[in-house]
Amino acid sequence: MKIGTKTILLGNHLWWLHSFFVYVAWVRLYKRLPNFYETICIIIHDWGYWGKPNLDGAEGEDHPRWAAEWIHILTGNHYYWELCMFHSRFQAKRYHNSLPSKLCLADKFGVAMMPVWLWVFLGSLSGEIAEYMADTKYEINNCIAYKPYKSPAEFFRAYKVKCAEWAKTGDLTIGSTQYE
Repeated sequence: MKIGTKTILLGNHLWWLHSFFVYVAWVRLYKRLPNFYETICIIIHDWGYWGKPNLDGAEGEDHPRWAAEWIHILTGNHYYWELCMFHSRFQAKRYHNSLPSKLCLADKFGVAMMPVWLWVFLGSLSGEIAEYMADTKYEINNCIAYKPYKSPAEFFRAYKVKCAEWAKTGDLTIGSTQYE
């Protein structure tokens, strides 16, 4: 089974659990419940990882496209297409040269809310932790103060701090010259 499929079925993007954290993050950030189609976007935004051989390589980076195209077919509404497609800061910069969608901030805040032990457990089940810790496109991996990480828990604690900072300020470009 490819890592993209594993992350959705039993890893850090476990479809129902990750969606739960993102949903709660949305409510906390925007002080309202997402509407029906925003909720669908929250649930499916990472399903494009299915069948991908990597999470952050060329194939994995394009994971938002599946959900964006699917929701656009369902609704015909460009807002929902952008919500899914640009939940990735990388995709927003690469294809749109604009700010990420509202879903991006909720996605990051949802990650910041996840307990360290749970993230490490899920990432261990799927095998995706090594890819995250090795990928230099993550700003956290380029901070001398944080490297080298002694453990996945140490890495995720540092990443949670960065995600919480993004959520607190609403500025997804803080400390970033690259996009993920």
